[in-house]
Amino acid sequence: MRAFIAVGLDKKTKKYLAGIIDSLKKQDIEARWVKPENLHITLKFFGELRYKEIEKVKNALASLNKKVSRETVNLKKIGVFPNWDQPWVIFVSTDNEIYLRNIYECLENSLAGVGVKKENQFKAHITLARVKSKKNIEKVKRHAERTNLSASLIVDSVSLYKSALTKNGPIYDELFKVSF
Repeated sequence: MRAFIAVGLDKKTKKYLAGIIDSLKKQDIEARWVKPENLHITLKFFGELRYKEIEKVKNALASLNKKVSRETVNLKKIGVFPNWDQPWVIFVSTDNEIYLRNIYECLENSLAGVGVKKENQFKAHITLARVKSKKNIEKVKRHAERTNLSASLIVDSVSLYKSALTKNGPIYDELFKVSF
């Protein structure tokens, strides 16, 4: 099954980001937009995870509640990966990168203890869209530069999600949640 670990967002933050997505859509860019209910901060994407590995991942995830405490994270700005010349992903960045990186590193170390390969590719962000064409990207860039984000969220849990791909987009189901 396709699976990933992420910080889920509360309804207020998702609603706020839905407004940001709506404002970006008005810039007439060709993109595949993330549904507000699917917004999150990815910590680890597994791709295919075998069912026998799920318990190991849950155990590794459970160890986070002893290593991490809750904190507030502010939404920072709209950006793109990898850059504005070749935009593939439109995202919202966050502040408190050290805190989120600490969660990521604790998670990577716990997962390595159960045999999951470590990565070092973490950049805290919330994906809003996957860009299909560079058409109007300068318009999007100007809009992003003018947009001041004024929302925050309390990071108090991390979850393991199952991702099912459908013709209408992915459907995420929370399988396991660790609060701290």
